[in-house]
Amino acid sequence: QADGRYRTQSLMPDHEYQIVAASRDYVPKTVPRVKLPEGGLSELTVILRRRPKPPETGKPAPPFSVTTLDGTPLSRDGLRGRFVLLHFWAPNAAVNGLADLPNLKVVADQFGKDARFTMISLCLVDDPEVAVRIIKVSGLSWGNVILRDHGLDPIAIDYHPFPTPKSFLIGPDGRLLAKDLNGIQTEKFVTEALGRH
Repeated sequence: QADGRYRTQSLMPDHEYQIVAASRDYVPKTVPRVKLPEGGLSELTVILRRRPKPPETGKPAPPFSVTTLDGTPLSRDGLRGRFVLLHFWAPNAAVNGLADLPNLKVVADQFGKDARFTMISLCLVDDPEVAVRIIKVSGLSWGNVILRDHGLDPIAIDYHPFPTPKSFLIGPDGRLLAKDLNGIQTEKFVTEALGRH
């Protein structure tokens, strides 16, 4: 409507909807969700921020704050002093989106118990149940996070991991050591980085 309100009769009652506002240059800070009863009303404010440039190696990694499926909160600042591997993936019909799984398992087997290292897989998915099923079947034993807002989640916007799968290695000082890794590259960069320290 002219006053900024949006009226529709096509929303299903008691169904969750994402409210997205974005442009080429601006992205949402968060993506609000709304679930209304029949005839219900809601007021939402969507705050936009300038779309960030992709991160650069050697510069501070974009800050992040996530919670794993087992309820563990993780953040860039909280993990300072460790090497952090962020692995972004998305389920697809062909290989469940886990084409990097063999290399990730090698990294987990080699460094999973190393106190200097943390590995986090971030699944970009609309349906969390799909992700949970794939994670269980695939045996992803490290930290797993579900990003329900897909490409509009703040961490996905800041790291720009498209097309997935992509991995990013952050050093103990919080600087980005490597980006856009996949396959054997991920294993190689992690092994070299931890081997030097």
